[in-house]
Amino acid sequence: MIGWLRGTVVEKTSDGAVIEAAGVGYRVFCSSATAGAIPGPGGPTEVHVHTHVRENEIALFAFATRLEKDLFERLIAVSDIGPRKAIGILSGVDPAGLVGAIRDGNLAVLTSLPGVGKKTAERLVVEMKDRLKGLDAAGARADGVLPSDARRELVSALVNLGYRPAQADRAVEALRGRLRGGEPFAVLIREALAEVKKTG
Repeated sequence: MIGWLRGTVVEKTSDGAVIEAAGVGYRVFCSSATAGAIPGPGGPTEVHVHTHVRENEIALFAFATRLEKDLFERLIAVSDIGPRKAIGILSGVDPAGLVGAIRDGNLAVLTSLPGVGKKTAERLVVEMKDRLKGLDAAGARADGVLPSDARRELVSALVNLGYRPAQADRAVEALRGRLRGGEPFAVLIREALAEVKKTG
């Protein structure tokens, strides 16, 4: 089973990508949020992976954050929710919003998601509430605030690449509000590099 993948993007589509690792191209499917985090062809990426095995198919589903993968695996354990519907749900709401809607029993939010009617929404609330126990939703910060240790690591990495500390600090601060939370460090450093080039 493949649980994590690091490589180079060969092809990117709205619902996934082909990632080359050690000479093999892996076709992965993902939510719109993860698709947005994956760079274009030629860019390096790393993703969490769920390997879904069926009688006549093996499919790989990729996630930018561990939280999104954990939610996906809990979703597909719910009656009548397969991996494609789970990906649709994750494309319609950020992880923090989904966790909150299920815990609060907010059917209005849940029924607004792709492929989710009232009965499915009610089933999500009933079957998922217990499954959310122990789930670390801390990475799903809606405000996009970086944990202090991640912020220090990013600033340090930029300084090591030759940028001034003030430049690095401004670039990392500019990421606030743009992050879903829990992104891999490779995604964070790519975003920070893009910012430091803009802010100068």
